Amino acid sequence: MNPMVTNLLVMLAVNKMSGQLDFEDPKIITIVRVAYVTSCLIVFLAYSYAKKVIESKNDLTTFTMEKPASPFSQTPPESVTTTVKAYDLEQVSSALKSLYQGVAMMGFLHLYMKYTNPLVLQSIMPLKNLYENKIIQIHVLGRSGPEYKRPFKTESLFGGSKDEAAAAPSPAVDASKAKTD
Repeated sequence: MNPMVTNLLVMLAVNKMSGQLDFEDPKIITIVRVAYVTSCLIVFLAYSYAKKVIESKNDLTTFTMEKPASPFSQTPPESVTTTVKAYDLEQVSSALKSLYQGVAMMGFLHLYMKYTNPLVLQSIMPLKNLYENKIIQIHVLGRSGPEYKRPFKTESLFGGSKDEAAAAPSPAVDASKAKTD
């Protein structure tokens, strides 16, 4: 199933479940905080382990990929040649950066704004995303196959990959058959 759809389903289920928790009880708040910190620690350790495995494999196989241009610039995407090791380390770095941003956001929401409800969701989502991450699947879980070929395809919300959607030709409109009002 598409990760974006499962994220939505998990969010709805956890939101429903967390609505039944009594966040006025200090014991509940402590349990939720411990669950969140434990979740973040597990994710950090898994990515750190994956980074060590990537560095020990030292896979210097090269491949060429198109690096997308920034969303608001008019420059075309550029072709980049990189190694599997460099690509995988970049993916780990990106995942860790995402984890750090999530911790900073939750720190602001929980410590400054006093919101506790999002801690429940953020205790589960990083673990789910960790399991779905292709770097973890390759280097920690030992999976292989054509879906793990670099560069990884990014899936769109409605199925398929964004790469396939961008490559698909748009339907041509026959001007002679167009209605005029």
